[in-house]
Amino acid sequence: MVMKFAENLSFKMGKKYVKCFNKDGGVHSFIVNVHDDPKFQFGDILKPAGYGTPAKNFARGNIFTNLDRITWTGAS
Repeated sequence: MVMKFAENLSFKMGKKYVKCFNKDGGVHSFIVNVHDDPKFQFGDILKPAGYGTPAKNFARGNIFTNLDRITWTGAS
């Protein structure tokens, strides 16, 4: 299941976020790609609020820290 998930994941670089989406077009998450965001740290994982917008209430994890909390099903 992990390999199938990884094979179907694509990325699109934006000005502020990296959009992670499935090949079927559904957005999986957003990764903060700037160091000067007032609320989030570089590498924070954000849940999508819509196709082009992340939910900005809180980070679900960070790709550089707490790696034990990130699995193929998402950050916990």
